[in-house]
Amino acid sequence: MGSAVVYNVKPHFYATAGYKFRLQNPSFELSPSVFITSETTASRFKANAIVTYNKKLWGGVTLSLPEFNFMGGVALSNDINLGISYGFSASKLGMRGNYLEILINYSFEVVKDKTPQKYKSIRYL
Repeated sequence: MGSAVVYNVKPHFYATAGYKFRLQNPSFELSPSVFITSETTASRFKANAIVTYNKKLWGGVTLSLPEFNFMGGVALSNDINLGISYGFSASKLGMRGNYLEILINYSFEVVKDKTPQKYKSIRYL
């Protein structure tokens, strides 16, 4: 009557790590990071480095062979960031051309009221 659909689901794994370093000049911060993805048959590695000046201007580079990305941006306020990224492929196959991305980032502040609670049990002391 109908044909059966067979799904071959492969597990995907993601790992990321990064750190923010203050440089000798306190106006600058360096934020390197790595991102690894794997679906058990193929893995992909990305390395990223961003330099921030006065917590307002930032620029960086991402290496994800055979692609390279250059990015930069500005923090308009504590909540709003604008940025631009240009990427190109160094592959001879040329399957993916150059591209330009625009970034608009807004951060929401989550405020949770924590009222102190009084406990009458010794277990919570």
